[in-house]
Amino acid sequence: MTELERQVRQSLAARPEDVELRRLLGELLVERGDPAGEQLALEDAIAARREGWRACAERLLVLGLTHGFVRVPDDLDARLVAFGWHGGGSHPVQFEGLWEGTEWTVRYRHRVLTVSRRDERLAEVPLDLSSDILQPEEANVLLHCVSDAIVERRVEALEFPRAADLPAHPAWRVGPCPSYSVDERFRGPGRWLRARDVTRWWSLFWEWTDEPRDD
Repeated sequence: MTELERQVRQSLAARPEDVELRRLLGELLVERGDPAGEQLALEDAIAARREGWRACAERLLVLGLTHGFVRVPDDLDARLVAFGWHGGGSHPVQFEGLWEGTEWTVRYRHRVLTVSRRDERLAEVPLDLSSDILQPEEANVLLHCVSDAIVERRVEALEFPRAADLPAHPAWRVGPCPSYSVDERFRGPGRWLRARDVTRWWSLFWEWTDEPRDD
């Protein structure tokens, strides 16, 4: 990362909606071959309704499905993205990820969360949550705790905040998990969308199709 890029990111932290700063960051990322730069350039073209913006929107929809939307100046859930955590559902809730070539599974059922490496269960932790269904914010906190424990090699000693303390956790927000399906009319690679990208993806989808909503 160049000093200029670092300065731009710092400025964006204070002014995340600054169009000129986002455009400059996109140009810097393109120059160093970072694919995130393409997304920022596409966003700029769509927002400005430049000629060919619908093609840009279609391309951004594809990237949103395959890689998720870029977060600038920094992605607070970058570690979860690095694991590639995906899944969701209920009874059980299950997420799968990959770290350093090893498959990991996180399962939540009957208010107990288990963490397995391949088929070996390493942790089984009762939680004082009120439901067997995880809310996206709860899932984000729990997956951050699990991911940190995996990286730091302390899964067997894994602990979680109490339910009452979860909203105060730094990771309390809608993150990459769970995954949701997208409209079958969109013929892009993959059919699953990260939780944090759902609202933005659908908004862009309706702009691209230029069709009225049902609601």
